[in-house]
Order: sequence, then C-alpha cells, then structure tokens
Amino acid sequence: MPEDSVYGVWPKSGEIDIVESRGNSPKNYSGARDTASSALHWGLDFNTDKFLQTTNKHYLRRSDYSEGFHTFGLEWSENYLYTYIDNRLLRVLDVGFGGRNMWTRSGLAKQGYSQVQPTFFSERINELTVVHRDEDPWSQTGRENTPFDQSFYLILNVAVGGTGGYFLYVHFLFDIWPYMRFLCLLSVQ
Repeated sequence: MPEDSVYGVWPKSGEIDIVESRGNSPKNYSGARDTASSALHWGLDFNTDKFLQTTNKHYLRRSDYSEGFHTFGLEWSENYLYTYIDNRLLRVLDVGFGGRNMWTRSGLAKQGYSQVQPTFFSERINELTVVHRDEDPWSQTGRENTPFDQSFYLILNVAVGGTGGYFLYVHFLFDIWPYMRFLCLLSVQ
C-alpha cells in the first residue's frame, strides 16, 4: 500500500501484491498452496480496479509451496516492475511502463471516463441526478508508471481462519486442524 494516498483512495494510489497464496491442500482446491499470484491494483474505485490487466499466477507441478522455504521478490524501477519466486529468472508478474501511461493502459476513456483533472460533485438536472465521478488521476504527472511512482509500505499479511467463500468449511477444518491444535497448545503454556 502507498505511504501516502497521493492520487486518492484505494485503488487510485495503487497497491502491489508481491505474492498471494492460499494454504489449503491442492488435493481439495484449485489455486491452493501450489499456486502463487502477484498483482497490481489500480483504478478509480473498486468497480474499475484494473488488476486483471496486471495479475499473473505461477503453478507448481507435483509439489507445493509448503514443502520448503522460498524467496518472493520484487524489482521495481520507473521503467518496469516485476515479481519473482526464488530467483529473478522465475518471474511471476512482469509489467513494463514504457510506451503508454496507466490511464491509457486502463481503457477507462473508452468506457466513458474522461481525461480531466479529478473532480467529484453531483447536480440535479430536471429531477435526474448526474454524478461526475473522479476521472483520470494519473496523467497530470507526465510519468508512465503513475501511480507506481511513489513510496509504498511493505505489509506482511498472514490471514488465518475463515473460508472467505473460497473453501468448503469441512475441508477447511481438516486442512487447519493440525495447526489449530498447535496454536491451542502454545496458548495454554
């Protein structure tokens, strides 16, 4: 997440996900601990988040990420951003910033958004409410890597518990039971 929301609230100021992975068994779920994904989040709001344009996954075959230690890395400059696993040759996400800015890349102008300075207001016209939404927050910088041209925090997030709608509850309990037993023993001592 950015240190300052220079271009506005999430996702206008961007978000970099170096790695996301679910800890469930690949025997029960696709996209489980044999899968690692990286993503950039950027857009005007939740509904226009263009992360699908800048998301990629890496799948392990006949193994999963819980079978050993791994390095999840990020290399980032004004010209490119890429994530990798274990070494720079195994890139998960590779985004070049040359040639066009993120507003052009987003395609939002073709969806009816305009390239004007950010404004937000609504007005009533003959009993209809017209909402003028925030528009292009990035082009005024003149940089092709905006909003990824600012300082970001490194957040290490390990989410434990719940199914999040992704997993059947019964499989979830079997997957986490050994760990929950261990955590309970730690809290008792």
